[in-house]
Amino acid sequence: MAKRGEKLVCGLCGREVIMDECGCSQTDMWCCDQPMKPKSKSKTKKSK
Repeated sequence: MAKRGEKLVCGLCGREVIMDECGCSQTDMWCCDQPMKPKSKSKTKKSK
Protein backbone atom coordinates (compact mmCIF):
# COMPACT_ATOMS: atom_id res chain seq x y z
CA MET A 1 0.00 0.00 0.00
CA ALA A 2 1.32 3.43 -0.93
CA LYS A 3 2.10 6.00 1.73
CA ARG A 4 1.31 9.71 1.61
CA GLY A 5 3.84 11.58 -0.54
CA GLU A 6 5.08 8.41 -2.28
CA LYS A 7 5.58 8.54 -6.06
CA LEU A 8 4.13 5.67 -8.07
CA VAL A 9 4.66 4.79 -11.73
CA CYS A 10 2.86 2.50 -14.19
CA GLY A 11 5.21 -0.03 -15.78
CA LEU A 12 3.23 -0.08 -19.06
CA CYS A 13 2.27 3.51 -19.91
CA GLY A 14 4.67 5.41 -17.64
CA ARG A 15 1.99 7.45 -15.86
CA GLU A 16 3.30 8.88 -12.60
CA VAL A 17 1.24 9.86 -9.56
CA ILE A 18 1.99 11.21 -6.11
CA MET A 19 -0.15 9.83 -3.30
CA ASP A 20 -1.65 12.87 -1.59
CA GLU A 21 -4.51 11.31 0.37
CA CYS A 22 -4.55 8.11 2.34
CA GLY A 23 -8.16 7.06 2.77
CA CYS A 24 -9.61 4.18 4.71
CA SER A 25 -9.13 1.77 1.80
CA GLN A 26 -6.20 -0.64 1.97
CA THR A 27 -5.62 -1.16 -1.72
CA ASP A 28 -2.98 -0.49 -4.36
CA MET A 29 -3.21 2.15 -7.06
CA TRP A 30 -3.94 0.50 -10.41
CA CYS A 31 -3.24 1.60 -13.98
CA CYS A 32 -3.40 -0.42 -17.24
CA ASP A 33 -4.93 -3.37 -15.32
CA GLN A 34 -1.89 -3.79 -13.04
CA PRO A 35 -0.81 -2.32 -9.69
CA MET A 36 1.44 0.73 -9.87
CA LYS A 37 4.96 0.39 -8.43
CA PRO A 38 6.93 2.86 -6.29
CA LYS A 39 9.12 5.05 -8.49
CA SER A 40 12.76 4.16 -8.05
CA LYS A 41 15.13 6.92 -7.08
CA SER A 42 17.56 7.23 -9.95
CA LYS A 43 20.99 8.69 -9.44
CA THR A 44 22.03 11.10 -12.14
CA LYS A 45 25.63 11.74 -12.98
CA LYS A 46 26.77 15.33 -13.01
CA SER A 47 28.79 16.28 -16.06
CA LYS A 48 32.02 18.16 -15.48
